[in-house]
Amino acid sequence: MARRPSTDANASAARSSIRRRQTRRRTVERTTGIEQSHKRAELFSSISHELRTPLTSVIGYTEVLLSGDAGQLNDEQIAMLGRVSVNGERLLELIEGLLGFAHERASVSGTVDMADVFLQVMLASCEADEPAPEYAL
Repeated sequence: MARRPSTDANASAARSSIRRRQTRRRTVERTTGIEQSHKRAELFSSISHELRTPLTSVIGYTEVLLSGDAGQLNDEQIAMLGRVSVNGERLLELIEGLLGFAHERASVSGTVDMADVFLQVMLASCEADEPAPEYAL
């Protein structure tokens, strides 16, 4: 039994319509994925800036004080500022590790569990053959 020309035209039009809808859907999905990726990158950039900026100031002023540029310090003050400097650098390393790991995890999976990120960075930090930093009050 031969198909009628109108049936072939209708089937062709239907297939074409389906292809257009599928193409639109894929385009929307890709665009949404790109937008989410950009938003994640902006978030990590903002977090990075907000965490590093005050810490960089603390480390910088500590270095100025330790250099003697702001006046002479006694041995006890030098020891205290040394602890501030060591712990500030350590905190900066942890922040950079957290942000780097979180950014990598988000790039791979699209989501981030910050508790898992924190645990992984802390474990990696503990496994490093560095002595534990001294914390003083």
